[in-house]
Amino acid sequence: MTATKTLYEDFTGIVELPDFLIPWVDRFYEPREIELLHLLKGDALDAAEVETRWAGSPGGSCPANIETFLERSYKRGVLDRSPQRRFTSANFHTRYDIWALFESWQDIPADVRDSLNRWELNYYISEHRRWVDDLKQGNRRDTKERWPEYLLPHEAAALIDAVDHVYLWPCNCRAMFERCRKPKYTCLRFSNNRGIGWEISKPRAREIMREANQKGLMQNGEISVSPDGRIGGALCNCCADCCFPHLLAEPLDAQKLWPLSRYAAVVDIESCTACGRCVRRCPFTAISLDVHDDEQEKSHIAIDPDLCRGCGVCGTGCKETAISMIKLDEVDSLFDKLGI
Repeated sequence: MTATKTLYEDFTGIVELPDFLIPWVDRFYEPREIELLHLLKGDALDAAEVETRWAGSPGGSCPANIETFLERSYKRGVLDRSPQRRFTSANFHTRYDIWALFESWQDIPADVRDSLNRWELNYYISEHRRWVDDLKQGNRRDTKERWPEYLLPHEAAALIDAVDHVYLWPCNCRAMFERCRKPKYTCLRFSNNRGIGWEISKPRAREIMREANQKGLMQNGEISVSPDGRIGGALCNCCADCCFPHLLAEPLDAQKLWPLSRYAAVVDIESCTACGRCVRRCPFTAISLDVHDDEQEKSHIAIDPDLCRGCGVCGTGCKETAISMIKLDEVDSLFDKLGI
């Protein structure tokens, strides 16, 4: 067995790598990172312990500056790090997220990319199925967990004002699926995971949100509240083509629960000019153009209440302000409980 084969032996089990990616491991991990993950053996070690273990391994070649190497591996999603600066192996879901966001699809064939995205989506669905089932059964949500719900632009702006900090990230959903041409630099997070986002001002965050809405992206508050009252999570600007919460909704039959619908769109027929802009903007084909040739009955748009999810992009795109968003009753919305 060659040294390379020895290095890759059992590596899939260490990071939970799917078997179909075995031929492409070197696109995601550098040889020294793989060696490091073998050395950790699932333990949580500080930098000095990692250096000692590496020095004692047969043929081991410890990096000259172990602190720098471990910090880089942490930022790349290869390692997790505790507040006490002890490092453990991160699973491949973590590595894939960072890789897709910042390192692109270098040398990965389209069929492998599609398989990887299906694998990741299935994981997301399995991780959130219990929460969706709770919502279907009418159970109260756990406010310490991040659950998505649609926000109108003025609500999204209020949320931005209420949090401590805002960090701009690329949208991981569109970075992975690449099914649309909507803007990618639209994810507004309230904490800076691994220290690799850009902290931005709240006015700039509101501007990004409004620009995203103008381009047809929905505002989705994936928020939680800690026991001390701190708001966590993110304000996502979502499309229906790539967004993980929206892709979960169909297979779990949770179209109005994940993200949570809080409004319904209603049209004022007298104000509607039947321009069709809202038809084109609706992400869920909930709006149709009802055309009449009879001069006694003007053409107008029709909204299917079963398909409408209350995201509001139809209303923000209407130049005649002919569409109103009507608040739904008895919806268990965390945003509403914030009182902002």
